[in-house]
Amino acid sequence: MKVHLAILICISFQVVLSEQVASCESDSECRVLNTCSNNECVHKELIPLESLDIVGGLVILVLAGLANAGGMGGGPLMTSSILLILSFETHQAIPLAQIIVAGGSFVAISLKFTQKHPKRNRPLINYTVLMHIQSPLLLGTTFGVILNRGFPEWLIIFLLTALLVFATFKTARKGIKLYKSESLNKVDQEEPGEEADGENDQLTAARELNNGSSVSSELQAIYDSEKKTIPLVPAVIIFSVLGLVILSSLLRGFIGAEECTLESWLIIGGVAILLVTFSIITARLVVQDSLLKYDLGYDFDEDDLIWDYRKAAKIGVGAFLAGLGAGLLGMGGGTIMSPLLLSLGVLPEVTAASCSFMVFFTSSAAVVQFGVSGEILFDYGAFLFTMSVVGSLCGVLLVKKIVNRSNRSSLIVLALGGALGLASVIIPTYGVINVVDQLESGNTQFGFQDFC
Repeated sequence: MKVHLAILICISFQVVLSEQVASCESDSECRVLNTCSNNECVHKELIPLESLDIVGGLVILVLAGLANAGGMGGGPLMTSSILLILSFETHQAIPLAQIIVAGGSFVAISLKFTQKHPKRNRPLINYTVLMHIQSPLLLGTTFGVILNRGFPEWLIIFLLTALLVFATFKTARKGIKLYKSESLNKVDQEEPGEEADGENDQLTAARELNNGSSVSSELQAIYDSEKKTIPLVPAVIIFSVLGLVILSSLLRGFIGAEECTLESWLIIGGVAILLVTFSIITARLVVQDSLLKYDLGYDFDEDDLIWDYRKAAKIGVGAFLAGLGAGLLGMGGGTIMSPLLLSLGVLPEVTAASCSFMVFFTSSAAVVQFGVSGEILFDYGAFLFTMSVVGSLCGVLLVKKIVNRSNRSSLIVLALGGALGLASVIIPTYGVINVVDQLESGNTQFGFQDFC
């Protein structure tokens, strides 16, 4: 761990030195796929396609499959690939990464939308978790988009790399632990003991009792409501909050409220107050729901989240940081939320499906806000969106088939860890390569830019 931290610190200094203002006098002073126009390096349009455009699109296709199979979305992977292969500036790459993440996560939730929980008769997507994390997540995204405009490129890369290294170790450790546990369970299933059989019989009997006619009408109503593909109350809150954020962004564009004007800050402030209010309301709802189920004798699964206010606050803070990272660093939120939910004992299948849903509405909100601000290159956006959709479709279906055949959900966690680890290598690599091309000019920028 100390070695990795030392490497990270060394690379970060190189990345600091690599930052510069993209000024030029000729095309030779600009990076590949960029030309000099009015003494500034400007990226080419998509058409005509060059070989690096095709390579970049294929890389996005493969990475989208890997990332969405683990419920990550792949924001850091996409950002680093756009920086390294397609030679965009960081502030151009992050909006494009959000478009890619939105496309891939939309395919992932479309495929998982009707799937059932592996142990219970309820949806695979945990809408209760989504209901609680959505408001702080979108609140973080809103401020992350604002901060992205002012943060220097070297700092964005450093923060993203540090976060990825941490998330990689945490996820890999969880995946290895789960893989070993699954191996032990397979041995136990091949040679079951009398005591284990007795415990399983008791557990089965208890679950049959709780799901049968002997339970109270109130508890039976809870079981029946959980069978619905989309539970009503969480769905209403989720889509209402998402609609609120998107409409507020569109309103700013419609009335022509420029960044940092009074009108713009009033809209952002009003939405922020509403999102904080929704966060408090949903925290109360999920805690009361757990207490009611406990009092009624609800048959909790060993992997269920049993809410209390401390856990609700922990997940809420994690969601805010995930949203902040989504807007500032080009993530979809899954980089933080997936390891967090796994550490709380949520099943990998449920984590992947739920985080795909979360990543979709986070990235969608970010895309709308970047679009209103005029920061999206739509030709490259459409091209990379298509690559992401195809890659996600192939990756999710392939991993699902492998998991079902091997009966190892740990493969989802390991796929997520692999995606994070790959991103933690690619991003600092971009910084090192960038040094060679940019350090010679000596025109570096260390400080923050104008957020407006």
